[in-house]
Amino acid sequence: MFGWGEAGKRHPLNSVHQPGERPSREQAARRNAPRSRSTRPAQVVEIEGYSVTLLRKPIRNAYLRIKGPDGHLEISAPLKMPSAEIAALVSRRRAWIEMWRARYNSNLLEGKSIDTRHWSEERKKAAREVLDERLARLLPHWTLIIGKRPTAIRYRLMSSRWGSCTVNTGIIRLNLVLGELDEDLTELIIVHEITHLWVSGHGKEFRERMQAYLPDWQERRHRLDEHQLF
Repeated sequence: MFGWGEAGKRHPLNSVHQPGERPSREQAARRNAPRSRSTRPAQVVEIEGYSVTLLRKPIRNAYLRIKGPDGHLEISAPLKMPSAEIAALVSRRRAWIEMWRARYNSNLLEGKSIDTRHWSEERKKAAREVLDERLARLLPHWTLIIGKRPTAIRYRLMSSRWGSCTVNTGIIRLNLVLGELDEDLTELIIVHEITHLWVSGHGKEFRERMQAYLPDWQERRHRLDEHQLF
């Protein structure tokens, strides 16, 4: 239970002291101690017929993710969220889960699923060389058109995204996998990430800029989405 002190400050009722009285060392230590942000150990449970890794965390909302090549479900949920609410989340997302798994299985048969976990150094080197050659041609062209230039471009293997942009530093990261895909998909991600140096989100202004730069950007995006990373 808490009471409100002067100037809207929040004080535990059991630690209030009289004006002019110094709090004890124990009270001061308790007041200054960091709040607990413990995370409970992960549990593997069955929810709505699915095997789910459940992580209880000090967060406000629940998040459902599909992990790994087998499409295993992982849910991060608030510490006190009732199990019924977690089950309802899975139930609401059932169609999405099944769609993702069906798409993954289809892509696996067509050879479009890409395992980023076990790349040899030779394969990484080959992908870097391809991206280096592409960037040498594409970067001068697009930085002139877009009017922004990244401070650095770095490569790394990523299992959940094709690229990223840290706006504060101007650093762009490209997934090495792009070096094995069609060049116009590499171009899509380059334009996408450089555009983030103007616009941080994916709202109306971002979409309008992408449409102006690459009129077929959404068609390219659909093609890129056919490739499943894990």
